[in-house]
Amino acid sequence: MAFTDIDTADLAQRMLSGAATEAGEGWAEVSAFFKVEFRTIARRIKDIGKAVAGGDIDELTAKLLMRMQVNNAVAAVAAMTTMVMVRIERIINAALGLIRDVVNTALGFALL
Repeated sequence: MAFTDIDTADLAQRMLSGAATEAGEGWAEVSAFFKVEFRTIARRIKDIGKAVAGGDIDELTAKLLMRMQVNNAVAAVAAMTTMVMVRIERIINAALGLIRDVVNTALGFALL
């Protein structure tokens, strides 16, 4: 498996499913914001995998870029909703947990 095997639409859908479960009540009010951010995260994961595979960045840089992407998503959702950052981070982390094995296997290292 390689970064090219990563289906970004599938990753985003899996993250949405996990986020909905973690968010619980009120999900309908914020789901649109997470949908946009999870599509962005999924595309970014594939881009990071491509950069590592191409030798443009190392795994440490990849992990830093991933953390920055998560931080950006937390800040974006927090700015657009009344949810607090700690709660948003828990939701995003739960969502990433659902794709961890798929992504890490495809990339050949622990990005998530």
